[in-house]
Amino acid sequence: MVKHLLLLLGMADGAKVADIKKHYARLLDRLSKRDSLPQSVHDDLQPARQRLSESYEHWKKIGAVEGDSVYDALNTTPKLGQVLVASDILSLGEVIAVLKLQEEAPGQRFGELLVQTGFITVEELDYFLQLQRIIELPLDHPERWGQRLVELGLISQDQLKVALIEHRREGNTLRSAIINRGWLTSEVLDRIF
Repeated sequence: MVKHLLLLLGMADGAKVADIKKHYARLLDRLSKRDSLPQSVHDDLQPARQRLSESYEHWKKIGAVEGDSVYDALNTTPKLGQVLVASDILSLGEVIAVLKLQEEAPGQRFGELLVQTGFITVEELDYFLQLQRIIELPLDHPERWGQRLVELGLISQDQLKVALIEHRREGNTLRSAIINRGWLTSEVLDRIF
């Protein structure tokens, strides 16, 4: 269950209850409007509506958002698979396939499996491991909308990291990186922000 209502609403810690209720109603209304959008966009927003409602109900039960920071688990260094997807070496599906192989072969490193399966060479592995160490991603915070998309269930944490890498590497906006990859449409993003 999503417990980070302030993050979903893009609000800072310590927000007033009245403001939280107002922001919640406004966002839920934007996510629920059917107006001129195609049914497919409305359907794409269903997980976001569901998570937002669950988060709000949880918040009402406990009376506040839990104090644990959602950012503690976020690393500023991307995973190797995220770097490879952002570099157009692998797709997310290929990364998932290799991760499944890794589950079946405990103790085997992800990079070694990539070489064994022929996705990359040893030289490419060395290069991307070095690249991985020098890439620094900013920690997300409530005002950053990328993490809001993750919490709303519209993109995964891996997709966000890949888009952040692209954003840094190519200088385009995070929005453009997400749209260019086909993960979300501009209509969906316009509804949320």
